[in-house]
Amino acid sequence: MLCAGLLLLPASVGAQQQAQYSMYASNPLLFNPASAGMADALLLDARLRRQWAGALPGAPEERRVSAQMPLYIARSGLGISLEQQLIAAEEWLNVKLAYNFQGELRNSRWALGADIGWQQQGIRGDMLRTPGGIYEGPTVQHNDNRLFENNWQQAWLTAGLGAFWQSEQWEAGLSVQGISLGAFAKQNPPIALKPHYYLYSACRLEWGTAWLWQPSLLLKSDLVSWQLDLSSVWEWNGNISGGLALRGYDRLSLDAVVLSVGYRLSEQWRLAYSYDWTLSALRRVSDGSHEFWLQYTFGTVPGKGKLPPIIYNPRF
Repeated sequence: MLCAGLLLLPASVGAQQQAQYSMYASNPLLFNPASAGMADALLLDARLRRQWAGALPGAPEERRVSAQMPLYIARSGLGISLEQQLIAAEEWLNVKLAYNFQGELRNSRWALGADIGWQQQGIRGDMLRTPGGIYEGPTVQHNDNRLFENNWQQAWLTAGLGAFWQSEQWEAGLSVQGISLGAFAKQNPPIALKPHYYLYSACRLEWGTAWLWQPSLLLKSDLVSWQLDLSSVWEWNGNISGGLALRGYDRLSLDAVVLSVGYRLSEQWRLAYSYDWTLSALRRVSDGSHEFWLQYTFGTVPGKGKLPPIIYNPRF
């Protein structure tokens, strides 16, 4: 039944306040503002994810577009993103502006960054259903004082913080997202925004003249629950890539095996797809998760002055 998980509203509506992506290593700006512009290019990024597709009505769906570029004159980077999440009767909208300051450390670079954003949550009360409710024609009556028949909405001014380090073969970052700076249009019952913490690491290892191996990990937590993604991507001749990943680290957190493929369409365009084969109890009602990623790289960066030392970073 649609939105059955929302019956205990205060406990559940914050369950996925931060979106989940399988191809996280393709763009660390997804979770770390300090990575903005570290690719030394003007990048446009778009992705679509359908989670637990097929057999689960109202399963999560994420849509995201972003842009980032270095600001050489200020030794910094800039990023902007727009993201929408649909989860049954819920809709989350997240707009962020990220900025970092970059410095050099021997043969590597570091960055400290922050983002500020507007995060909004809405719930359509007319889409909720209860066993004891009355739903005849236009009548919507849940007969449950924990729910509402009309639309519910709340918004937050948010912030994120991050640190990022990058060398020729390695990169790593630590960040926090979803820090509430204040809530607006509060409704009853109120919802608390929970900060989420991320630890990321990836490397780039060449095998011969044609092969490139890019392993990575992402540890995520709200300090109550933890989740770990381990990924391995192989790229051939800089054009064709394939990957294997595992989400989860024990019996309770084991979630999915992820298969991915990618292709460089041209010097500017890159396209990739991943499929999550569900391992958790949701496999009984889920056909897995699908994710698409498209990236465009501009050949020149506006305002480019003297080029910094070239750093080859691990990207899918």
